[in-house]
Amino acid sequence: MKDIGELFLISFWLFGALCFWPVMRFLVKCSVDRLRGLKWQFWLQVIGLAATFGLVHYYRVAGYRDWLHALMLPYIVGFLGWAAALLSLMLMGRRRRGGASG
Repeated sequence: MKDIGELFLISFWLFGALCFWPVMRFLVKCSVDRLRGLKWQFWLQVIGLAATFGLVHYYRVAGYRDWLHALMLPYIVGFLGWAAALLSLMLMGRRRRGGASG
């Protein structure tokens, strides 16, 4: 049970921020112009995760002794993705509130 919980938390950390743009675009039906920041965050995180997982695989296959240290890179990309997604959502809320009152 502990392994399943750890797997869920790791998946949530790495890929959880990827859900904001599709949910806001297709379920909430926000306009494309309002979601430009979230779209950039989504694609940059996808590319960043692919690049870092590829780098970890390369280090492992190439036989580097310290390849385990490279496992930290996808977690950094996941954290930056969460930070960028939440910042983008906060800025969207501020623009909406500022536009409605002004």
